[in-house]
Amino acid sequence: MHRALTYLLSIIAMIFFSYITTYYQQYASMIFLGYFILMMAIMMIAAGKSASKVIKDMNYIQEGKRILEVDSETIRKLKEKDYLVFEEEKTQYMANLITFIPMLLIMAIFLIRWLRESLFQGVRAFVGGFVSDEQLAVFASWLVFYSLFFVIAQGSYLITRVYFKTKKLTPLTVASTYTITQKGLIIDNRLPLKFPLKNAKLTINTKRKFVELEIEGIPSAGMPSSQVSRIRLYTSNPKDVYKILKDKVEELSEEGR
Repeated sequence: MHRALTYLLSIIAMIFFSYITTYYQQYASMIFLGYFILMMAIMMIAAGKSASKVIKDMNYIQEGKRILEVDSETIRKLKEKDYLVFEEEKTQYMANLITFIPMLLIMAIFLIRWLRESLFQGVRAFVGGFVSDEQLAVFASWLVFYSLFFVIAQGSYLITRVYFKTKKLTPLTVASTYTITQKGLIIDNRLPLKFPLKNAKLTINTKRKFVELEIEGIPSAGMPSSQVSRIRLYTSNPKDVYKILKDKVEELSEEGR
């Protein structure tokens, strides 16, 4: 499901639930529960469509002849020798936290009735200062109330993007395991990347024992799929992995350190 369609369904749902809550306020808690369940369903449907594509791509890649597989124990030992990676991952943890906090806020409003009612009363008082008609004011208040959840959820993406831009960083995924076949690369048994890798840049760091892909279209730390992300592959033989991937990357910009 495209993000634009998800936005459209969310907006339609906000208007619909605002309308019925206006006329059936005695059932506000149940209606709000219905709204929450519907939003979760939309998110699950979108995630399900993405998951089906992931499974299809993983099966395709696994059909290819296996070239290299690096296990978690090997990567763990190499990471322990790379002291700089812990500072890099600390920044990543902050980005994850920024994304997680709005979801906690939404859950708190959903689960704590007095908080939900207090928030609505605050919205009602605010809207009442601009709308004189009682019925219209109630509808507008519920619309603003439901819109807050959309704003909070989407705001996490914007805040995370600003955070990375301010820090002048690119989101980083450090693979804990990976497999390379003739048809593609599988990261952590969950992220398939089919060859050729488009709009990507390949770098090598022999001192720190890794090869890194900078590629567009990999969601990371709450970022949209259009964001450029880094995928780091630790290996005992970075030159060998670099040679394997070198011919699999389109629009290659070779950089070595």
